[in-house]
Amino acid sequence: MSAERSEAGLVPSKTSPPGLVSFDRVTVLGRRIARMRRSVWGSAHWLQRAARSKARCWFVTLTYRPGVTWAAWHVSRYIDSLRKWCKTRGASFRYVWVAELQGRGAMHYHVAVWLPAALSLPLPDKSRMWVHGMSQRALAIAPIGYLMKYVSKGDTPMHQFPKGARIYGVGGLCQDGKAVRSWLNLPEWCKRLHGVGEVARLVGRLVVRATGEVLDSPWRVEHVPGGLRLHLTRELPERLHSGPYSSLEARYVAA
Repeated sequence: MSAERSEAGLVPSKTSPPGLVSFDRVTVLGRRIARMRRSVWGSAHWLQRAARSKARCWFVTLTYRPGVTWAAWHVSRYIDSLRKWCKTRGASFRYVWVAELQGRGAMHYHVAVWLPAALSLPLPDKSRMWVHGMSQRALAIAPIGYLMKYVSKGDTPMHQFPKGARIYGVGGLCQDGKAVRSWLNLPEWCKRLHGVGEVARLVGRLVVRATGEVLDSPWRVEHVPGGLRLHLTRELPERLHSGPYSSLEARYVAA
């Protein structure tokens, strides 16, 4: 595998000199936060579009009471309980959650859940789906903006989160929704060339689904102390897309 292909997903850091990819802790964690923001925005946007007038979005906050020790499985157990609750009522389960650290360093969670208009989301602590503290529940008027408000607090250094903590989760996306989320996290040069669903990641490579072509990065990689220096080997195309939904909408119109 060539160096260009093995580093196909790397992009220069916005806080580093042009063409430099840093491996320092702050920059690496910053890239993780940026990926989270793209994934949460894309997933929530798709779920909201899919719901339209057929469903309402509930917003839930899960907090810990003093003295309760955080564990990674707590939020997973809540999501599993809610999934079973939806299944017994024949309802699809669509959700996005993000983790946040409170000022005192305690973990808590914000969860957006899309349910049919006829269903009301159970209050987590009253229903015993969340037994670790308190909860709040309300209908969300602008769920995407509300979620992104808490995602923006990802400026909290990642090393302050408990070891093993997941910082977000998504469920209920259809294939097109998953394709949107995947596309958002492709390198910018790849997004300039291909629309949603056209490129797959296979064994560390970017491959065009229709032709099997392996895409080479336009960057030549030079290893330097503390990171990588990238040298552009060919001119990048202009940004032709207007976002992840432009090619999907064009496809639906054509159909």
